[in-house]
Order: sequence, then C-alpha cells, then structure tokens
Amino acid sequence: MHEACERAGGFGKKIFVFDTNVVINNPYVLVDGDFADNFVVIPFVVVEELDSLKKSMEAGYSAREATRIMEDLSCKRNNCGEVLLKDGGVLLFHPRLQQSMFRGLEQNPDNEIIATAFLYKDANPNSKIILISDDTNVLLKAHILGLDADRYSPASVRDSRLLHESDSINLTPEECQEIFSKNASIRLDDRKHPNRVYAILCDGNLRSDGKKEGAVCECFMGADGHTLRQINMNRPRCSFGFQPRDRKQAAAWDVLTDKKIELVALIGGAGTGKTILSIATGIQQVLNGTYDELIVSRPVVPVGDKDRLGFLPGTLEEKMEPWVEPIFDNTYAILLEARKQVELNDHGDFFKDCFKGLGMNARREEVLEAFQNKFPMHIVSIGHLRGRTLRNAYVIIDEGQNTDKLEIKTIISRAGEGTKIVLAGDITQIDIHPYGGKASNGLSLTAAAFADEQNASIIHLSKVFRSHLAEQAVRLL
Repeated sequence: MHEACERAGGFGKKIFVFDTNVVINNPYVLVDGDFADNFVVIPFVVVEELDSLKKSMEAGYSAREATRIMEDLSCKRNNCGEVLLKDGGVLLFHPRLQQSMFRGLEQNPDNEIIATAFLYKDANPNSKIILISDDTNVLLKAHILGLDADRYSPASVRDSRLLHESDSINLTPEECQEIFSKNASIRLDDRKHPNRVYAILCDGNLRSDGKKEGAVCECFMGADGHTLRQINMNRPRCSFGFQPRDRKQAAAWDVLTDKKIELVALIGGAGTGKTILSIATGIQQVLNGTYDELIVSRPVVPVGDKDRLGFLPGTLEEKMEPWVEPIFDNTYAILLEARKQVELNDHGDFFKDCFKGLGMNARREEVLEAFQNKFPMHIVSIGHLRGRTLRNAYVIIDEGQNTDKLEIKTIISRAGEGTKIVLAGDITQIDIHPYGGKASNGLSLTAAAFADEQNASIIHLSKVFRSHLAEQAVRLL
C-alpha cells in the first residue's frame, strides 16, 4: 500500500484524491478531465458508495455512468495497478483502509477518504496532495487537520448576467420616438443576445410614450441580434380564450409559436405562467397541425428530497401522474376556458366532439380523460427518453431546474426534425443534490449555452399572476 503511495509521489507534480461527489457531479471527469502529468487517486470506498447510490432517484444515473467508466479504465491497469489517462495523468484505485489508519477519526466513508489523502501526504512530503470534494464538512475537516483541499466545481454558468430577469438597452430620444410612437423596429450596431426581451431606458427627459426619463419598458430583440421591436400587446395570440397578461408573457407566446425557434427556455418564479403558456401554445399548435403530438415530462424529484412515495404501481404514465399533476392542473384550466368560449374558438368543433355528453359541471378527471382520448398528449419519463428520436413533436420539460447537465443533454439530443423543446423552471427553487446550484443546473446551463443561437430563445418571466398570496410568498420568502 505504501509502495503505491510512494510511486505516486515519484511520478507527478500533484496527487489528487477524489471524494465520491466529484464523480457524481461529473461521471466523465476521469476521461474528460485535464490532469496533465498528475496522479489521481480513487479510494475503494468511493466505488462502494457509488454502488449504494446506483438506485438513487437523483444520483443513480451518474453513479452508474461513473462505475461503468471506472470499470473500463480498470481493465487497462498495468502491473503496478495504475491506469494511464489520455492526457498523461495516472489513475490509481486505492484499497480500503484498516481502522488503525484513520488517524483517530471515526470510521466512516468521508473520514476514510481524508485518511487516504493523509497516507499519500505522509509518503510524499515533497509532493502536493490535494483532496477534491464538493462536501463542505469534508473540506472543513481536511482544512482543520492541515490537509490541502479544494472544492470541486461542476459545470456552471460563467456569466451570471445570463440568469438575470432582463438586460437593458439605453436608447436615444430619437430611437425611442421611432420604436414607441411609430411602432417601427430599429437596428442597433452592437449585437445582443437574439430572441430575448430587453428592458429599455431612454436618455431623453420625456419619452414619446409619455413616460419619464429612466422609465423601463420591454422590447424584443430579433433573431439577428440587431433588430429591436416593440412587443404588440393588441395582437391576438390564442384561439381558445387564454391571453398573455404582460409583455414578457406575450414575447414568450411569440417564441413558443415560432416554428423557427426550436429551443425555448422559460425562467421564472412560481405563478409567472411558465407552464400554462407552454401547454396552451402546445395544444394550439398540435390542433393547427404544426406539430404531431404534445410530449410532457418532469424530473421525478420531491421537494427538498423529503416527500418520497416509494413504489408506485401501474403503467409508466400512471407512475408519472403524481409528478405531473401541475401539468394536468394547467391543462384543465385551459380546457375550462376553451369550453366556455367554444362558439368563438377556431377549434370549436374539436372541443364540441371532445366533450360531447359532458355537462359543464363535469368532474376534472372526466374532462381530462375526454381530452386525452382525442388529443395526442403523452406523459413520459426523462429516464426513458434515452435512445428515442422525437420527430415533429412539441416537447415540454417542466421543472427544468431539477435536471443536471447530463439529463438536459439527453433530452435535447432526442429532438428529431421539426421538434421543439420547451424547458420551464424556477432556478431559485432547486431540489436536486449535489447539483443544486442556481448556475449549475440543467436549465441554467442550457440557457447560457444557447444564448447566442438564432434558433433558441431565453425568456425571463417575473410578474406573478397566480394570486396576491402567491406573489407575497415569492417576494417575502
């Protein structure tokens, strides 16, 4: 055991000892990481922790991927038990420790990883040994005991401005006159993020629309990143009664119904209309023939990782029902409005046929069942999307902030020709671990990665319309 420690010191400039959460955050860190000529140590206890996590609802996929990669790498060990990594680094799996090696610490996995790092430090006094972890308690104990330790930072959004509700653009009085009074678009020299809402500030004392200097109004930036236009609230946007209630919702409706925009990220707090906008536009476009089906999914993650229901019987859609109840709530609200205005509805014949025989006081379950019997709306599990190709489908992923980078990549890479992906979520309400960062979840990473793409749009919804109480909860809590 000590021979392996000494060989590590003689080989590289640094020796990294990985905690379990490093490979959970990024299962591909051993094959994609840049370790140069350094040494990477994976204690056996990490492998055993991965085995215990492989059935976990949140970390299971990452645990299985990390184990598979480690198995592939272990087959390439040399006679000394070392694996040469692609960038010249060396990987070593270190056996379990005896109790006497725990340096007086309680015998548990975290302390065993710390003790393993100390073994390499004792055997290599002239080398830099660094424990890498994302666990604050592990880092704290390592620092107190005099061990170098760094926090592992998974992929995250580097420019936090991309997560702000709205960037601003400062216009001259002449430009304000052009865009607000004449309702004309203007071209800006500096390129901005395309398909996005911008807050407008005016240099003049009084804007053409009568608002005082510094007052803010929202405008929409076109796909070229140069053409700015006013958001017309008077244009009809729905054929069955549901209308956007502010400019940001109107802009969201426009990009959701634009076939050229293949990816939409709706970011906003509870009650801002993310889900109902997504579903309403999805139903409308399937009925119009723009898309063949509406596919809806949601991460299977309980709030605060506490309310676990255990095994659920039934088909896949029946198992998903408890998690997609908010989808059904919003669908029911849309259907009620469509039934009330059926005579004025462009798709009135569809709804008349759909709800034939149902009275206006029919139960929620009856209304939803009648609709699903006639309309191609499918509830799927994110975990069952791998390997599929979704063609000409309108796909909604609700609660997108509770996905990680690997899951979101799996979802978007399923898109076939003609498919639109809509990601909706609140990046301030994250229930997954250990990924739970405002800038490191799947929704935020996608918004940042696609910010400059002409076929993508990121819309931030800020005003709460659900109720005054809901608005207070978002603002005060």
